[in-house]
Amino acid sequence: MEALAKKERVEPALNILKGGLTPEKLVLVRATTGDMSTSKGITYSSPIRPTIHFSLNHMVEPHTMGSWESADKVTIIPMKDCELYNMFGGSPVDTFFVGYMRLPKSGETVRRESGEGDGHFRERVNKRIEELGYKVMPGGMWSWADSWTASEELEKLWIKLGKSSGAHTNTVFGAADETVQFYLKKPEKLDAEADYNLVSTFLDPATKRQFDAVGPFESYGDISITMRRKLRGAEYQAKELLSSFSEKLKGSKSLDEFIGKVSVNELDAYQKLYVYLLERESRKSREGFEKRYKDETKGIKEKIGELEGRMEGLEKEELARYKAYEEESMKRLKAELGLWEGRREETLNATTGWHHAMGEWMAYWRKEVEKNGKGSASS
Repeated sequence: MEALAKKERVEPALNILKGGLTPEKLVLVRATTGDMSTSKGITYSSPIRPTIHFSLNHMVEPHTMGSWESADKVTIIPMKDCELYNMFGGSPVDTFFVGYMRLPKSGETVRRESGEGDGHFRERVNKRIEELGYKVMPGGMWSWADSWTASEELEKLWIKLGKSSGAHTNTVFGAADETVQFYLKKPEKLDAEADYNLVSTFLDPATKRQFDAVGPFESYGDISITMRRKLRGAEYQAKELLSSFSEKLKGSKSLDEFIGKVSVNELDAYQKLYVYLLERESRKSREGFEKRYKDETKGIKEKIGELEGRMEGLEKEELARYKAYEEESMKRLKAELGLWEGRREETLNATTGWHHAMGEWMAYWRKEVEKNGKGSASS
């Protein structure tokens, strides 16, 4: 009975996929506790995680990766009114922007009333989405009702818009988040010998230029003794700064309290680490995709060549008989090839298009920390 009820609820909702997805059909929904960091109509992601997350056409539902039952504010923003240049993309249940987003005037907020339960609050949010003219979609862990068809249709829209598809955990940002948290918990794991390229990001600018000018290195042994000493010094300083950053983060009850405690040097160390990890994951992602792209498209192109040869070899009377079938096969193959070309562009955008937005994010939080006069770890 439960499966039947879910089917009756889900299938009509998925009618939204007919004719394809467009920004006009979609609304961004963000559930939060407290207000977001906003300046001059621009909302910034937190200084810890440089992404701002939304669900599409529904208030995010609890699942094994998280719960939003304590959320007291939901922001609803029509996608058609958004500036999308720093939107990464994502999935139907987790679409995100990098660094910040400009809030359009058409965005609005639904706040939880005093004593209001989660169920009633959620109903009010979804009712407001309907009142704005949008179809309310069922949630899920990976997609609307965990429908792969919905994810595939959203991917087609992202390709048209130059965005990337997939769950945040499977993106370069998800990978960077996981690794940066590891180093925050265990800064002692930073090791110049084990990962000299990572540690080099903490060198002072002049020494970093020297390091890059004589690299890349095959091994730690290829690095001069003088440069190794400088790397060890940078390693020691980075461990101190990241350890202090982590302790202040754990000891703060709010973002405002943390920003009031942390120093510019500690923030710089964290941001350098995050950006380095993001660049490393981006390179790995591009290299991995290029290999897959070549393998997949090689097979498709071979099939197209074989089909063209068969079509040329047919007698005229036979061609008429097989024409519709062969043309349909050719259409499918070319569409599949086009999808891979789109995915290639999508991967390039996902692994290179974040630099400007990350720079804006870094500058904003540095300025916020500087307001408190925190110029160094000891200040």
